[in-house]
Amino acid sequence: MGYSAGGNLTFEVGKELINRGHQISDIILIDSYVREEKINVTDEEIKEHIRGFFDDVTIKGEFNREFLENAFCRRMERYLSHIYNNVNTGTIESNIHVIAKENRVNDEINKWSQLTSKSMKIYQGFGEYDDMLDEYNIDNNSQIVKSILEKI
Repeated sequence: MGYSAGGNLTFEVGKELINRGHQISDIILIDSYVREEKINVTDEEIKEHIRGFFDDVTIKGEFNREFLENAFCRRMERYLSHIYNNVNTGTIESNIHVIAKENRVNDEINKWSQLTSKSMKIYQGFGEYDDMLDEYNIDNNSQIVKSILEKI
């Protein structure tokens, strides 16, 4: 199971596990779309994107902001570089379940059907992208996951 870019990683890990002889009956993706091409960004653009995060939050307490920002930035640079360079190709021999954000069932989500030799089903999730897992929507979206797992 993966959320957003984690869904792309879930798909790729599932393919690799199948290539190694494991069976993966189903994967669950939460508001993920097929990444068809790399996103071309410079290292400086990645760093700027990450540093923008610190402009949006306030770190309270006795934390060393500079230390945290640098440690966070190093990890996020590697993560974003991987995400931006990951392209979903091939097919997986697993059912794909996609929980889409509110009002997002569209051609982007439907592209997952082209990447499975089995079935793909879309579920209408609760909340917008940024709040699908927040306190107001987590229970409803968890119920969708639970209902999928009960049918597997």
